[in-house]
Amino acid sequence: MGQKDLGIKEYLSVNRRFADVCNYYIYGGRQVIQSEDLEDVNPEEIFRVNGKEEEKIRDIIKKSEAKRFGENTFVLLCIENEVVPSDVLPVRFALNEYINYDKQIKKIADYNHKHGLIKSEDYISGFRREDFIAPVVTIVLYLGTESWDRRTELHELFKVKDRHVRKLVNNYKINILEPHRMTDKDFDKFKTEVKKLLEVLACSDSEDKMNSLIAGNYDFEEVDRDTAVIIKTIANIDLKISKNQEVVNMCKAWEDHKNLGIEIGEARGEEKGDVKRAMDIAELVYDGDITYERGREKVEEKELSMEIFEGKLKELGYAS
Repeated sequence: MGQKDLGIKEYLSVNRRFADVCNYYIYGGRQVIQSEDLEDVNPEEIFRVNGKEEEKIRDIIKKSEAKRFGENTFVLLCIENEVVPSDVLPVRFALNEYINYDKQIKKIADYNHKHGLIKSEDYISGFRREDFIAPVVTIVLYLGTESWDRRTELHELFKVKDRHVRKLVNNYKINILEPHRMTDKDFDKFKTEVKKLLEVLACSDSEDKMNSLIAGNYDFEEVDRDTAVIIKTIANIDLKISKNQEVVNMCKAWEDHKNLGIEIGEARGEEKGDVKRAMDIAELVYDGDITYERGREKVEEKELSMEIFEGKLKELGYAS
């Protein structure tokens, strides 16, 4: 995904936007996770396979520590951006999370050993009965233009239908935030400009839908620069955003985008017509209605492509 992937990572790394996505998906829009409670975590996870170090890099991961529902809560929150649906994501994200759990356990064990907190029965693991690890929640933000149609659970990857076997294998389900399946009621649960981004993503498969969303919509008359830039990048809308412009009128920008499309369409239509006229003159020469010399003169008079004229004659088998 390249530039788009980098852009959305930077955009959602801002705490208030990150919190907005998590509050929607986890708490139905209730403002439970506060931006000031979030802290960046190194997205690199190192583990060993057959004696070799392997690296997994999360898109965005933050830790949230605050008092919620009467208890101190420590949670690791991850947002992964995906543009292409894939069947292997349940395995990929389950692996990422379990690598993190292993990392947490090792960190606690190192602390316990260093401070002499280990009893004999816990010496090997270094992890005591009173120790706990933080849950890891991964939310997949789907940026594709078509609905997600691939498998979302580990159990769906198994061909085996034997329920006795399947019930003994822990399932893993990915959490997908898919704008295409969201309703106006869902969008209204967002409290930041992320709402506008997701609304645009939901319409990215249709010019008509996009027009209905943006044209004349007061909410899009004043869009912050960061959101306008990421919308331009992800939705492939040709928006004119000046270097120092902090607020963008998306309604006007969308109208300019449509007008540009009309102009390009007209130009392509004219170009297509010029090609046909040059080819028609070549056919007149081939049929003997005009001479080759007169044909070249007509092409020059009408400022058409001599290359297309000659190419068509060659295709017809004409020898001058």
